[in-house]
Amino acid sequence: MSKRLTIETHFTEAELSCRCGCGKMVEEDLLVRLEALRRIVNRPLIITSGARCEEYNRKIGGKPKSWHLHGLAVDVACTNTWDRFALIHAAQQLGFSGIGIAENFIHLDLRPVDVGRVWLYS
Repeated sequence: MSKRLTIETHFTEAELSCRCGCGKMVEEDLLVRLEALRRIVNRPLIITSGARCEEYNRKIGGKPKSWHLHGLAVDVACTNTWDRFALIHAAQQLGFSGIGIAENFIHLDLRPVDVGRVWLYS
């Protein structure tokens, strides 16, 4: 399950891999788009959750069909309103098809476009 980062990146394996230490890592397509997103918004992105294994996802109360389980989702810390809108707009331009907006983070994923959606966490 463990993968290494294969492209030059501003992100660390620790940020993008499962926090339990199992080694599950985000997919390279997600990593490429995160790098592009960082370039567009011209700011560091703080990843609060990357890939997750099923056990860790259950432990933290994640959704059973979370895209984090497939290595196709991240949560990015975001509390500033301007940053929030810039991040969402850029993410849409880059093809992130799942965008969840919470009080202190933005969820971004690469679910199939035909099931893409934007939502608010309550």
